[in-house]
Amino acid sequence: MLPGRRTLCEHIRNMILTGLVAGIVTATLVLGGLILILVTTKNRITEVIRDFISPAGENEPSPLAKTVDLAAQMLATRLTVQLKSTFMGIESGEARKAAAAAAEDNPAAGLLSIFGGKYPGSSKRLAKNPLVAKLLENVADKLLAGSSPGGNHHQGSPGQNKLEY
Repeated sequence: MLPGRRTLCEHIRNMILTGLVAGIVTATLVLGGLILILVTTKNRITEVIRDFISPAGENEPSPLAKTVDLAAQMLATRLTVQLKSTFMGIESGEARKAAAAAAEDNPAAGLLSIFGGKYPGSSKRLAKNPLVAKLLENVADKLLAGSSPGGNHHQGSPGQNKLEY
């Protein structure tokens, strides 16, 4: 072998070593870049969280406090509406039961409620004029008393109710 001439094996060995060094340098640069991106992202996230938690001014609440306050108000509003509708439903059911009991005790009141259901505007007028409502109740009482089984259909002597041939 002549001095200054390299063999094929030395040439291949130098190429492999150069490739390994280049690969190691590339991997180191890529990992360094990833670490730099990770640290920068962590710092940004930390800054955003710190800004969200800490108050904006001396007498001003933090955005977190504002968000929690808004969520609490929304929850309280929905809870209030739910409770109100629940209790109004209970009161409505109790009112219906009381009306049904009153209708059983006083059939004329039941007729008036049927009349009010058939003619919706009349129930408001009857509520404004209790004297007319009482008059209609008395008329309904008389009608019910006259149509009840075994009731006296005519006011008069007992002999007038008999038919004679």
